Amino acid sequence: MASEAAVAERSDFSHCALAAKTGPQTDYSHIADPKNVTASTKPTPRQVKQMKEANRAQNGGVLRDDVTGEVGVDSAKSMKGVTPPPNSIEVDHIVPVDAGGTRAQSNLQLLLKTNNRTKSNKVP
Repeated sequence: MASEAAVAERSDFSHCALAAKTGPQTDYSHIADPKNVTASTKPTPRQVKQMKEANRAQNGGVLRDDVTGEVGVDSAKSMKGVTPPPNSIEVDHIVPVDAGGTRAQSNLQLLLKTNNRTKSNKVP
């Protein structure tokens, strides 16, 4: 069971702004941007795969949230009636799409589903 301090820290996602200023903990700079960064806001399957591979390589084979370092599980294809686990890893736009963020690699990070929902579309 999580301590009260840990729960309070997770519910206050202000530390995400720090991550956005300093960049994600995992280095994704070797991953090329899609040919047309503005064609879509959704990261390409290649970007997602390479981000997860880089994250695992840096974290001893374990997927971790780029901001909190919490252990996550690989996201699975959604299925009707199945709720994904709260610790599934998702790609997050550091600068939200509705604030001008793109799917450029420098604007993407991996977050736990719960942390991504808490961050929502907040601008760092």
